[in-house]
Amino acid sequence: MYEPFAKILKHVPGYKFEMVFDVGANVGSLTKQFYEDLPLAKIFAFEPVLSTFDAACAQTVDCDRVTVLNLALGSSEGTAHMRIGDNSEMNRVDRRGGDQIVRMSTIDHICSGYEITHISYLKIDTEGHDLEVLKGASHMLRNTDFVECEVSLNNYNKYHVSYDDVSEFLEPFGFGVFHLFEQTMEWIAKAPILRRANVVFVSSRIYGDLTGAE
Repeated sequence: MYEPFAKILKHVPGYKFEMVFDVGANVGSLTKQFYEDLPLAKIFAFEPVLSTFDAACAQTVDCDRVTVLNLALGSSEGTAHMRIGDNSEMNRVDRRGGDQIVRMSTIDHICSGYEITHISYLKIDTEGHDLEVLKGASHMLRNTDFVECEVSLNNYNKYHVSYDDVSEFLEPFGFGVFHLFEQTMEWIAKAPILRRANVVFVSSRIYGDLTGAE
């Protein structure tokens, strides 16, 4: 089972995953794992680059609870420039320009169109664009239980969005840190400091009121 899911089920016994968003689905390998791990959940996957979108569709062709959309997600509707990396996992939105122009939407717009009122787990892996995705979910974040983002954990890593920026944005919505996964040391500079991690945040609707805790 996907490690964050297993950790959630351990610490929130009986939690039911009903709606999962996979933002930055790439070729759909993780989307398919979500489908297999969560037999009752509906899954929406988003992949803006056509070649990887086609691969994600092929990967999940027999997954009846999966919807794959050929979209980037961000803070507004329109289009975005995609920089194509050496492998598909490095494809990213680049405001300075890029190799392809793709369609962009927002989580709030998608949820309105598909009449989605609640997200159990929002996974974002967009190579530095994660905060913009969150900005496009200002309504749905109030009805989202868990959020996973890939964040930078030191001031030298400018490739990923900083943990501080993501945490500051999510705090007014009542999110706190649930757990860190895939912690990676600073391999580029070969320094003994964390470069990045996948941080999962949990809504206060799940963890409750801690004001009286000591």
